[in-house]
Amino acid sequence: MFSRFSLHIYALCLGIASITIQIILMREFMAVFYGNELCIGILLSVWLFWVASGSWLGTVLIRKSCFQKITIFSFLQFLLFLTSILAVIAIKYVRVLFDIPYGEYVSFIELTLFAFLVLLGPCLLIGFQFSFLAGRAGAGHHLRGDPASRIYIFEAFGSAFAGFVVSLAAFSFLSNMEVLLLLVAMLLFFLFLVEKALWKIFIAVVLLLVLFSPLSKKIQTVLLRQYWQSFDKQMQLIDWRQSKFGELALVDWGGEKSLYVNGVKQTIVPDPVGSQELASLVMTQHPGPRDILLLGGGLGGLAGELAKYENSDIVYVELDREACELCLSHQDSVYLNLFRKSNLKMVFTDGRYFLSASQKKFDIIIVNVGRPATASNNRYFTGEFFRLAKSKLKRGGIFTVCGFPSAENYFGPELLQLNAGLYSQLRQQFNDVVVIPGDAAIYFASIENNGLTTNTQLLAERFISSGVQCDYFYSHMFWQYYFPERLNFIQETLESADVNRVNRDFAPVSYYYDFVLWNKLVRGHSGLFVQISRLDYKFTLIFPIIILICFVIFSFILHDKKTVFLFFIPGLTAYFGFASITMNVLLLLFFQIIFGYIYEWIGLALSVFMTGMALMSLIINHKLEKISNRFVLVLFLTLLILLLLFLTPLLQFVLVSRSFLLFFILLFCAGALTGGIFPLVCVSYCRIKGRHRAGTVYAADLIGGACGSIVISGFFIPLYGFTKTLLFAAVFGLVFLIYLCGFGRKFSYTAPAVHKPETG
Repeated sequence: MFSRFSLHIYALCLGIASITIQIILMREFMAVFYGNELCIGILLSVWLFWVASGSWLGTVLIRKSCFQKITIFSFLQFLLFLTSILAVIAIKYVRVLFDIPYGEYVSFIELTLFAFLVLLGPCLLIGFQFSFLAGRAGAGHHLRGDPASRIYIFEAFGSAFAGFVVSLAAFSFLSNMEVLLLLVAMLLFFLFLVEKALWKIFIAVVLLLVLFSPLSKKIQTVLLRQYWQSFDKQMQLIDWRQSKFGELALVDWGGEKSLYVNGVKQTIVPDPVGSQELASLVMTQHPGPRDILLLGGGLGGLAGELAKYENSDIVYVELDREACELCLSHQDSVYLNLFRKSNLKMVFTDGRYFLSASQKKFDIIIVNVGRPATASNNRYFTGEFFRLAKSKLKRGGIFTVCGFPSAENYFGPELLQLNAGLYSQLRQQFNDVVVIPGDAAIYFASIENNGLTTNTQLLAERFISSGVQCDYFYSHMFWQYYFPERLNFIQETLESADVNRVNRDFAPVSYYYDFVLWNKLVRGHSGLFVQISRLDYKFTLIFPIIILICFVIFSFILHDKKTVFLFFIPGLTAYFGFASITMNVLLLLFFQIIFGYIYEWIGLALSVFMTGMALMSLIINHKLEKISNRFVLVLFLTLLILLLLFLTPLLQFVLVSRSFLLFFILLFCAGALTGGIFPLVCVSYCRIKGRHRAGTVYAADLIGGACGSIVISGFFIPLYGFTKTLLFAAVFGLVFLIYLCGFGRKFSYTAPAVHKPETG
């Protein structure tokens, strides 16, 4: 029989392994596939689906005699790491396997199918191990509370530990494969505490020696060189680094050096043509710019070109210090001297956080963070951010958005909505807006009426008087950008467009439209996603009402109380999983909006949420014999609905107070309310079945989370916003609360709990 100590150690190991492997595989996917929130939601849904399937599979295989030995867990862990390593390799070389040309994205359907195949092995093993440990916990352990729930609790503690410590320490300095090797070594030490096998210590030491030797770096460099040459034999890897924000690579292709982040090209290094062009267009819009703020996009040389204007002071804010150091370490003295100018100050932090915290006002604010492809980037294209930028401008100041996806002559419906939404938000905050059309449009906005100019002669005079010498931009080139017919066309097009949805901090619709546009470019159509975007919110509320009607009809048709609750309890558990992922996603998005994309703090936020789940589960599990399951379920469900309904006002208060403490208290409470019910539903289901079926309950929780991750992050949040998303989740919870209060007493079932080694 497995000892109590060994089960707790194994559960901790499972929690640490599962969250770390999940982060690694998600990072690898984002290095190859399009990193929009909808794609992330799909990957997380597939992950949770296969883990749930593995947990259910444990109900069958756990009865086999081969799973009674104590060493079987070590074998399962070995298979988990083997399949994880194979998954990393498969993801890295998916373009080679499917012969995908350079510059072409994998479609949404192909991403989904590939994710189902690659995540199959690791996820099934994680889910199976939970059922395995839950079954062993229920076999002969007469402990206070539900023994299977203790596995859930210690797994949650392991996830909380790994979510912060591993992401903070490991991912800041090591590559994904190195973190995986470090994880194997660490878990071998844990397993040694249980099994006392010296060979585990020996293997762990060998792995650590390999990990921190030059050999590890050399092997990864060889693999990465082969990866880049798989696109084109002329693509040569110059150098690479692992940043906490992603995998950085500096690649030479036909004499042109480019920086890639997670496999996506960011900029040519250096890019004197594009940098001189953009700097000249921006700086001449203001008659005498002194203080300039550049948010992102300066590594190609834009920051240095702006610094050529010696009467101006430039503040350049870049999120990733490692990316900057990588670019600067492989450039000539001409490029480096631009970044060494005395009037250029570089700050490494989140751009929006810097702007909100700055007491200084600027003549020009430049946003050059790329397209609104993710919720993180979308923060720079909302009405709230434009209002913030407006408050940080001096009198006569200019606000500029660079590189926004657009067109010169024709706008499709998706591209039109994306640009019209941006234009309308700028018009609400600024009195004058001018757009320079192109595949990557430039938006100028001024507080003053007629604060901008399209007079090419005046712009040329300002350029000449600045005394700046450019090799690739001249004063006579302004007419190419300010051609009257082009300017009038784009202005009339954007002003006459009907904006269906407005891009806001708490309703980030632009990243959805950007995804729809990307999907159309890849596959030539995006009809389904366009139709979804037109769905009226009130129709979504019909779904939970249908669920309630089905439950009521089911209860009257079936007179067997046992059968009714065999469906109701997993359904209730799935709802709590759905609500958990909803609040988790919303709170993390809110954190990025208010406090910035600070990697370490996001790891801490995840850990606080998981800790709340684990601690409340521990408390409830300890008090199971003294409480009424039905009463506590009603109490938790009521509190959860109230939190969902009042979360938006609470977040507004956090927004005003900017209190870290209050935000983390909300995170902890959200985790506690969604995690505390696990022991209750486990013991209720056990009483009905007459044996432990924790794996089935766990699977239901994960299925609910899988549905929530794709529905909430991919559709509800961008299309309907925070408040309506929370209202939908609250209405869904109200359905279960009504049923539990109306029919729970009638169909209460309290067969004596038994402890058998079967799980599910």
